[in-house]
Amino acid sequence: MTLGGLALAVGILVDEATVCLENIHVHLTRGKTLASAALDATEETRVPRLLAMLCILAMFTPALFMTGAARAMFLPLALAVGFSMVASYFLSSTVVPVLSVWLLRGRETSASQWKANEGRFARFQGLYGGLLERLAPLRKALIVMYLAGAIAVIIFVGKDLGVEIFPQIDAGQMQIRLRAPAGTDIDGTEAVFLKALDLIKKTVGPDNVSISLGLIGIHGANFPINFVHLWNGGPEEGVLQVATQGRNKNPHR
Repeated sequence: MTLGGLALAVGILVDEATVCLENIHVHLTRGKTLASAALDATEETRVPRLLAMLCILAMFTPALFMTGAARAMFLPLALAVGFSMVASYFLSSTVVPVLSVWLLRGRETSASQWKANEGRFARFQGLYGGLLERLAPLRKALIVMYLAGAIAVIIFVGKDLGVEIFPQIDAGQMQIRLRAPAGTDIDGTEAVFLKALDLIKKTVGPDNVSISLGLIGIHGANFPINFVHLWNGGPEEGVLQVATQGRNKNPHR
C-alpha cells in the first residue's frame, strides 16, 4: 500500500513544482531578471500550494482513525501520500527556484516580447483577474454562501453515504467450526455435524439451504484443500460450510 500511495500521489507531486516553474516563466516574460523572477514567483505561489497540499492531506486524515483491517490497509497509503506531499512542497519552494536560476540562464524575456506573446489566453487571464477583483470585496458573503452550501450537502447527501470501509453484506454463506469431545471417531463427529445441519435447516427452512460441505478430521495430501485454513487436529474436529438462498427468498432470516 505504500507503493500504491506513491503511485497515487505522483501526479500531485509533479504539480507542486510545475506551478512554481510556470509562474517563474510568467515573471520572466514580464521582463524581470532570472533571480527576481524565481524569488517573486515562489513567493506568490507559496500560500496557494500550501493550501492545495493541506486540502489533499485533509482527505487522507480519516485513515489515522481507522481500526482493524482497514487501518492496516489504508494507513500506509495515507502516510506515503502525506510525507511525499510535504516533501514535494518544501522541495518546490527551495530546490526548484535554485535549479531554475541555474538552468534558465540566458533565457530572460523582455517586456516587449511579453506584449508580443499576448493572445487569447492572456485576454482570458485579464477577464478572470477583473472578475476576481470585483468579487474580492464580497469575500465574506462568498465564504458564508460556501459554508452554507457545504453544510446543506452534508445534511441532505451525507446521511445517505456509508461510513464503513468494508460494507456489511449478506452473501447467505456461513462457516462453522465444530469440535466433539476428545477421542470421538469420525462417525461420531459426523453425527454431530448432521445434528448441526438439521438445526440450521430448521432455523432457515429446508428449502433455503442450497448446499452444505463438511470437512472432518485430518485429510490426506492428495485432497485439494488449503490446510492453512483447515487446521483440524484430529477426527473430533471439523468445519461445516453452508450456503443458503438470497435474503429475498428466505423469510426466516
